[in-house]
Amino acid sequence: MKTRYIAIGLGVPIALAATVYACAPCFNPLRRSDASLAKWLLDLTPVGSTKEEVEAFGAGNGWTVGARTPIAVGSPAVREAHGRKIGSYYNLAWKVEVWAFWHFDEHGRLTDIRIWKVAVPLL
Repeated sequence: MKTRYIAIGLGVPIALAATVYACAPCFNPLRRSDASLAKWLLDLTPVGSTKEEVEAFGAGNGWTVGARTPIAVGSPAVREAHGRKIGSYYNLAWKVEVWAFWHFDEHGRLTDIRIWKVAVPLL
């Protein structure tokens, strides 16, 4: 009887912790896949948006300004990319920073969004 209570006392907290860990992406949208985050941002800043609209959107959300690269990035159609840190989350011994890069064509119109996650050790 005593071992049963010990098993329940250990099993329930472990099962609860595993459930919370498995459901963590539901609680923090930044834990979603890169494709899902890019789609979410494209819904908010659709293809064809101007640099000014995207910059105003990023500033309105209080996201940290990162890189602005006025060079060809990835493909000849991309002339400039603006990056912003859109947030971070913790994962065991790592802090994961989530960056979004809006790619613009030669006319200053949005063509694509790329997501980059950087794992930084806590130690």
